[in-house]
Amino acid sequence: GRQIVWLRTDQPSSGLRAVGNGDPLALEGNAGVCLVREITETQDSYELASRVIPYGAGSGTARQTLADTTRSAPAGYTLSAVSNYIKCNAAETAYGRIESVQSWKEISPSQAAPALISRAADTLFDRAYQWLVQHSVVQHAYDLSVIALRQALWPGETIRVIYQRWVNGYPTIAVDRTLVV
Repeated sequence: GRQIVWLRTDQPSSGLRAVGNGDPLALEGNAGVCLVREITETQDSYELASRVIPYGAGSGTARQTLADTTRSAPAGYTLSAVSNYIKCNAAETAYGRIESVQSWKEISPSQAAPALISRAADTLFDRAYQWLVQHSVVQHAYDLSVIALRQALWPGETIRVIYQRWVNGYPTIAVDRTLVV
């Protein structure tokens, strides 16, 4: 499959709001608001994981692991340097134990010095933790069809979406958040 790698660190606001409920005539003169005609939500759990088992360069017992890391797991996460994993506690409680073995072959000490091995283990921890943060939640995506969009909306910009759809007194879709295009 294809993957998008976001190279920018900012997410500029478009200044727009997409609303699901509103009088189209009353919104007609407001260039900062568009009306949601249709919305669909997609939830993706294909790469969901509650634990990451990271490896760096090397093979067998000479492979880089978390054994020599000086890092501590932040709140909500558990580090087992002995068993070589980082766990997201909330994801494991919600979804059960879902392990993912990840390999970053570019992470290795330049020499066999203890300080360099420890630094490589810290780098491996940082990369594995970042990966787990991104993969320990179900990803939500929305497709919107809007009316009265009066300005260009570019990839990477944010838009505030406020929409609710009710069926038989129960919300089937409820969105009230800032989303990235």
